[in-house]
Amino acid sequence: MLILSLFRHAKSAWGDASSGDFERPLAARGEAAAPLMGRWMADHGLIPDIVLSSPSARTRATCALAFGSLGAPPVIRFEDAQLSPMQRSFYSECKRLRVDRLHEELGVTLAYPTFREGLAAIHAGEQPFVQP
Repeated sequence: MLILSLFRHAKSAWGDASSGDFERPLAARGEAAAPLMGRWMADHGLIPDIVLSSPSARTRATCALAFGSLGAPPVIRFEDAQLSPMQRSFYSECKRLRVDRLHEELGVTLAYPTFREGLAAIHAGEQPFVQP
């Protein structure tokens, strides 16, 4: 069965004015949380076969900390991913996924449409994903 997991970078250091958005590092809280995120995925059998990631500093650091000790494959940076020109254009233009448009245009209904609802479900002990 194919499972698509969306994994957001850990908490970044917004207070670091010396770097731009692309170079923004993880905050100390993010550095502590990323390995826990990877361990949680491993404990739930969600070790990815492939990781497509933004090449930004915070996403590279999150992936290294989350998957580095779990035997996951190396991160494939965006520039290195084997994408067609159309796919590359699509990903470069995607800034944010709107849940309402996802439902309207694709008929997809998310089990947990917001970050907070997903966290509440995990806290309540629910499975954070839906299997067909």
